[in-house]
Amino acid sequence: MASIPGAAIKPFITSFLLVLGILILYRFVPKRTSSPSKLSMVLSNPRFSSRKIIGLGLVASFLDAMGGGGWGPIATPGLILTENEEPRKVIGTVNLAEFFITIAIAVTFFIALGTEEYNWRVIGMLLLGGAIAAPLAAYLCKRLPPRVLGIFVGVALVGYNLRTLLTIV
Repeated sequence: MASIPGAAIKPFITSFLLVLGILILYRFVPKRTSSPSKLSMVLSNPRFSSRKIIGLGLVASFLDAMGGGGWGPIATPGLILTENEEPRKVIGTVNLAEFFITIAIAVTFFIALGTEEYNWRVIGMLLLGGAIAAPLAAYLCKRLPPRVLGIFVGVALVGYNLRTLLTIV
Protein backbone atom coordinates (compact mmCIF):
# COMPACT_ATOMS: atom_id res chain seq x y z
CA MET A 1 0.00 0.00 0.00
CA ALA A 2 1.44 3.34 -1.04
CA SER A 3 1.02 6.50 0.93
CA ILE A 4 2.08 10.09 0.62
CA PRO A 5 2.55 11.98 3.87
CA GLY A 6 0.27 15.00 4.03
CA ALA A 7 3.11 17.23 5.20
CA ALA A 8 5.16 16.31 2.11
CA ILE A 9 2.46 17.06 -0.47
CA LYS A 10 0.90 20.08 1.28
CA PRO A 11 3.42 22.69 0.00
CA PHE A 12 2.93 21.56 -3.61
CA ILE A 13 -0.87 21.63 -3.51
CA THR A 14 -0.85 24.93 -1.62
CA SER A 15 1.51 26.49 -4.18
CA PHE A 16 -0.62 25.18 -7.03
CA LEU A 17 -3.77 26.67 -5.50
CA LEU A 18 -1.97 29.96 -4.86
CA VAL A 19 -1.03 30.20 -8.55
CA LEU A 20 -4.62 29.38 -9.56
CA GLY A 21 -5.86 32.15 -7.25
CA ILE A 22 -3.47 34.64 -8.82
CA LEU A 23 -4.62 33.64 -12.32
CA ILE A 24 -8.27 34.00 -11.29
CA LEU A 25 -7.59 37.48 -9.91
CA TYR A 26 -5.78 38.34 -13.14
CA ARG A 27 -8.86 37.25 -15.08
CA PHE A 28 -11.48 39.09 -13.00
CA VAL A 29 -9.78 42.26 -11.72
CA PRO A 30 -10.52 45.11 -14.15
CA LYS A 31 -7.59 46.03 -16.41
CA ARG A 32 -6.53 49.64 -17.04
CA THR A 33 -4.87 49.02 -20.42
CA SER A 34 -6.78 49.28 -23.68
CA SER A 35 -4.94 46.47 -25.49
CA PRO A 36 -5.31 43.04 -23.87
CA SER A 37 -2.23 40.94 -23.20
CA LYS A 38 -1.89 37.43 -24.57
CA LEU A 39 -2.39 35.95 -21.07
CA SER A 40 -5.61 37.92 -20.50
CA MET A 41 -6.91 36.77 -23.91
CA VAL A 42 -6.24 33.14 -23.02
CA LEU A 43 -7.82 33.52 -19.57
CA SER A 44 -10.87 35.39 -20.86
CA ASN A 45 -11.53 32.99 -23.76
CA PRO A 46 -10.63 29.53 -22.46
CA ARG A 47 -11.33 26.52 -24.63
CA PHE A 48 -13.49 23.67 -23.39
CA SER A 49 -11.72 20.33 -23.53
CA SER A 50 -13.44 17.16 -22.35
CA ARG A 51 -10.08 15.49 -21.77
CA LYS A 52 -8.87 18.34 -19.56
CA ILE A 53 -12.13 18.40 -17.59
CA ILE A 54 -12.00 14.62 -17.05
CA GLY A 55 -8.35 14.91 -15.98
CA LEU A 56 -9.26 17.70 -13.59
CA GLY A 57 -12.03 15.52 -12.14
CA LEU A 58 -9.66 12.58 -11.69
CA VAL A 59 -7.01 14.68 -9.94
CA ALA A 60 -9.52 16.47 -7.73
CA SER A 61 -11.30 13.20 -6.80
CA PHE A 62 -8.02 11.45 -6.04
CA LEU A 63 -6.87 14.27 -3.76
CA ASP A 64 -10.29 14.37 -2.10
CA ALA A 65 -10.27 10.64 -1.37
CA MET A 66 -6.59 10.57 -0.38
CA GLY A 67 -6.51 13.56 1.92
CA GLY A 68 -10.09 14.38 2.82
CA GLY A 69 -10.16 17.52 0.72
CA GLY A 70 -9.40 18.64 -2.73
CA TRP A 71 -12.46 18.28 -4.90
CA GLY A 72 -13.83 21.79 -4.41
CA PRO A 73 -10.51 23.64 -3.97
CA ILE A 74 -8.97 22.01 -7.06
CA ALA A 75 -12.03 21.70 -9.34
CA THR A 76 -13.50 25.18 -8.80
CA PRO A 77 -10.49 27.30 -9.80
CA GLY A 78 -9.58 24.78 -12.48
CA LEU A 79 -12.99 25.14 -14.11
CA ILE A 80 -13.07 28.90 -13.65
CA LEU A 81 -9.84 29.07 -15.65
CA THR A 82 -10.68 26.43 -18.29
CA GLU A 83 -14.29 27.33 -19.10
CA ASN A 84 -15.79 30.64 -20.08
CA GLU A 85 -18.58 30.37 -17.50
CA GLU A 86 -19.67 32.68 -14.75
CA PRO A 87 -18.10 31.73 -11.40
CA ARG A 88 -21.54 31.02 -9.89
CA LYS A 89 -22.24 28.42 -12.58
CA VAL A 90 -18.87 26.81 -11.94
CA ILE A 91 -19.43 26.80 -8.17
CA GLY A 92 -22.88 25.27 -8.62
CA THR A 93 -21.57 22.67 -11.06
CA VAL A 94 -18.71 21.71 -8.74
CA ASN A 95 -21.00 21.46 -5.71
CA LEU A 96 -23.51 19.29 -7.55
CA ALA A 97 -20.75 16.99 -8.81
CA GLU A 98 -19.16 17.00 -5.35
CA PHE A 99 -22.33 15.54 -3.87
CA PHE A 100 -22.02 12.46 -6.10
CA ILE A 101 -18.26 12.23 -5.60
CA THR A 102 -18.77 12.31 -1.83
CA ILE A 103 -21.35 9.51 -2.04
CA ALA A 104 -18.93 7.38 -4.10
CA ILE A 105 -16.06 8.04 -1.68
CA ALA A 106 -18.22 7.36 1.39
CA VAL A 107 -19.56 4.07 -0.02
CA THR A 108 -16.02 3.00 -0.90
CA PHE A 109 -14.74 3.78 2.60
CA PHE A 110 -17.75 2.07 4.22
CA ILE A 111 -17.05 -1.06 2.20
CA ALA A 112 -13.29 -0.96 2.85
CA LEU A 113 -13.33 0.06 6.54
CA GLY A 114 -16.79 -0.82 7.79
CA THR A 115 -19.10 1.60 9.59
CA GLU A 116 -17.80 1.17 13.15
CA GLU A 117 -14.73 3.38 12.63
CA TYR A 118 -16.65 6.63 12.29
CA ASN A 119 -17.75 9.19 14.86
CA TRP A 120 -21.39 9.46 13.81
CA ARG A 121 -22.05 12.40 16.12
CA VAL A 122 -19.37 14.45 14.35
CA ILE A 123 -20.73 13.36 10.96
CA GLY A 124 -24.21 14.48 12.00
CA MET A 125 -22.96 17.90 13.13
CA LEU A 126 -21.01 18.37 9.88
CA LEU A 127 -24.12 17.47 7.89
CA LEU A 128 -26.18 19.95 9.90
CA GLY A 129 -23.63 22.73 9.37
CA GLY A 130 -23.50 21.99 5.64
CA ALA A 131 -27.29 21.96 5.39
CA ILE A 132 -27.39 25.41 7.01
CA ALA A 133 -24.49 26.91 5.02
CA ALA A 134 -25.32 25.53 1.55
CA PRO A 135 -28.52 27.52 0.92
CA LEU A 136 -26.83 30.72 2.13
CA ALA A 137 -23.86 30.13 -0.17
CA ALA A 138 -26.16 29.37 -3.11
CA TYR A 139 -28.11 32.57 -2.46
CA LEU A 140 -24.91 34.64 -2.35
CA CYS A 141 -23.61 33.02 -5.56
CA LYS A 142 -26.88 33.87 -7.29
CA ARG A 143 -26.93 37.51 -6.12
CA LEU A 144 -23.27 38.54 -6.46
CA PRO A 145 -22.13 39.88 -9.85
CA PRO A 146 -19.82 37.46 -11.71
CA ARG A 147 -16.79 39.76 -11.49
CA VAL A 148 -17.23 40.24 -7.72
CA LEU A 149 -17.67 36.50 -7.19
CA GLY A 150 -14.57 35.75 -9.32
CA ILE A 151 -12.53 38.26 -7.34
CA PHE A 152 -13.85 36.79 -4.09
CA VAL A 153 -12.79 33.27 -5.16
CA GLY A 154 -9.34 34.54 -6.22
CA VAL A 155 -8.79 36.51 -3.00
CA ALA A 156 -9.92 33.55 -0.89
CA LEU A 157 -7.51 31.22 -2.70
CA VAL A 158 -4.57 33.61 -2.52
CA GLY A 159 -5.19 34.61 1.11
CA TYR A 160 -5.74 31.13 2.48
CA ASN A 161 -2.91 29.47 0.56
CA LEU A 162 -0.43 32.28 1.20
CA ARG A 163 -1.16 31.99 4.92
CA THR A 164 -0.78 28.20 4.71
CA LEU A 165 2.57 28.49 2.89
CA LEU A 166 3.86 30.97 5.46
CA THR A 167 2.95 28.63 8.34
CA ILE A 168 4.62 25.63 6.65
CA VAL A 169 7.93 27.42 6.03
